[in-house]
Amino acid sequence: MRHLLKNKFLFISTVSLKIIASISAVAVLYIFGNLFNEIIVNSNLLTVENLKSNFLSTELYSFRLFLWLFIGLGFGSIALFIISAKLVNYNINIANNSLLLTFTKDLEFSNLDKKELANYKSAFTNISVHIHEKIFKEFYLAVSFITSTISSLVFIAIIQIHFLWISVIILIVVTAISIFAGPLQNKAYQNIQQSSTRYVGDTNYLFLSKDVFTFNSKSNFFSKLLNRSFENYKYKILKANRQMTYFGIILNILIVFAQSSFFVIAGVMYFSFTSLNIQVGLIVAILGYSGTLSAAFSMSLNSVFTVLGASKMLNAFKVIKRKTDGANIEKINSINIKNFELKSGENILQKDINFLVKNNSKILISGQSGTGKSFMLDHLIGITKVENDFIFINDKQINQIDLNSYWKNITYLNHEPYIFSGSVLKNIVLDSQIVQTKLNKIVELLGLEKIINSDSKSAKFSAGEKQKIALARALYSPKELWIVDEALSNIDASTRHKILDFLLKQNITLIAIEHHTTEGEKLLYDNVIKF
Repeated sequence: MRHLLKNKFLFISTVSLKIIASISAVAVLYIFGNLFNEIIVNSNLLTVENLKSNFLSTELYSFRLFLWLFIGLGFGSIALFIISAKLVNYNINIANNSLLLTFTKDLEFSNLDKKELANYKSAFTNISVHIHEKIFKEFYLAVSFITSTISSLVFIAIIQIHFLWISVIILIVVTAISIFAGPLQNKAYQNIQQSSTRYVGDTNYLFLSKDVFTFNSKSNFFSKLLNRSFENYKYKILKANRQMTYFGIILNILIVFAQSSFFVIAGVMYFSFTSLNIQVGLIVAILGYSGTLSAAFSMSLNSVFTVLGASKMLNAFKVIKRKTDGANIEKINSINIKNFELKSGENILQKDINFLVKNNSKILISGQSGTGKSFMLDHLIGITKVENDFIFINDKQINQIDLNSYWKNITYLNHEPYIFSGSVLKNIVLDSQIVQTKLNKIVELLGLEKIINSDSKSAKFSAGEKQKIALARALYSPKELWIVDEALSNIDASTRHKILDFLLKQNITLIAIEHHTTEGEKLLYDNVIKF
């Protein structure tokens, strides 16, 4: 609820405008009903002879004043209804998008377990689906319409059974208007659905890059990309919502005029052939008010279900975040794994894992696929929570350190490099300043001269080129600990050997998983851990 009530002025003004719109709609019916009733009752004053002979009479002057007053009040009420209805829809759209933007700004992406990150991704990508979901909305609108219709018909039948045929005329006209406006609203809704689908796809793809930005200390840049994607989506949604709002306003205006005109015309016709002494304005106002009252009740039900749906959406954001108040890691001096048991559920992958990673040492983890090598790295860097205290960073248990400070010292590369929308250069430097000499050396080492100025949107990169771009990104912003998980698997043998030779000679700590390592290359490592 704190998100819904964050802008109290918006909330209060929306409620006030909704009240004004409801009252003005009833006022239109009442005023024009009484206006036509007075015209009928005083029709003798409006003859040509009477107007000529008694033009300045007090009675005729008072009647003309009454007519102009009621006409002014009637059209004033119509204008008030149109303006307030438009502002209500505008406020709802603003509140809706403010709510979305508040959610995105409140998200925190650091210190998340992989399972928790999946929950965040699900909540972030499905937020638009929850808010713009039309299945429930259309269902409750149908319930609202049926409830309003039945209650109005019952109320009319109680007052005067002969008014039922008038209501049938109104229902036919309103249905015809709805059928006409339906395709236009459906088109706008399809635009919303298409925008939502594209947004969900783009956001899912962007979330695959989380590790790239986390282990390059670029969480803020990740948030910028995510919010940029959201802003593009919001613009398209606002445009489509604006179209739907216009259609809704036009539809409401047509329905109000249909109600006013047909009630009055039918009432005049009815009283022309009957001797009943009932004020048309009173009946019209009662019928209009009963319709407004029933609509308000049914829309209240709709609002209740909307709030319940929003509550479920809010619960999706209640992700338990990892502690950040542990020991700060300024520099990684050692990583020590003692008697570690690697498990996936109840399945034990490896037992009694023991090895020590010293500063500037080069470690290779080898073994067959499915033996838990990558899973081991997930535990080692803390993106999968360690249940027991068997991993030590600088002699401190990994569950007792500040993971943010730990990750600032890590460069992480895996076999599925992420390339976001933009130039290759932007993919390499991210939001850092361009140092041309350093960039040129990296481009030359990896052979990226031909694609450095390409755009990821238009160019189709091979798997090897993508891995080179990811490696260039890591080399441009290097850290003291490198975690390399099959990150060279799709690069040709000669280039891969050159890159590996370069990395092994650097003043870094390297933990690598490689399936294509030759026996000669294994000798270059300080230690080979076999799984």
